[in-house]
Amino acid sequence: MTARITMEETIDPRSGATAWKGFLIGASMFLLAPVIELDYGYAAQASLELEHWDGRVRLYEARSAGAVRYYLFGATPIMLDELKGQVTEACLNDLMEQLVRDTDLYTAGSSPLPDPAIRAVTVKARRSVTGTPAAPVIPVASPPAP
Repeated sequence: MTARITMEETIDPRSGATAWKGFLIGASMFLLAPVIELDYGYAAQASLELEHWDGRVRLYEARSAGAVRYYLFGATPIMLDELKGQVTEACLNDLMEQLVRDTDLYTAGSSPLPDPAIRAVTVKARRSVTGTPAAPVIPVASPPAP
């Protein structure tokens, strides 16, 4: 069986709206900061391609997206990383649920039995268990003396 997984991610800081809000914030930096909301979007897409023993290819796909809304100066790298982690986890969970539904296709029982192979057996001399040395070799015939 062959498996290939692909992960794609998309980050959408929504810069157009953010730039306009940034201009407004620049004009009244600390007065409007608590009321101006900003958005940060994140999406993930995963695909898993499995090739069955008989050559059939099965493609599983999952998508997940999320957004964080925060006030000015409220965004932290930890908050954005948590969003990415939750979106990626949801995407991979969806992908695995699809795979679990098709478990019967990938179990060992669904593949054909292999052809009976020729088996080779190697025989080795048995060693003495008692530890006594083997009897000396006695020649059956000796070459004629000159």
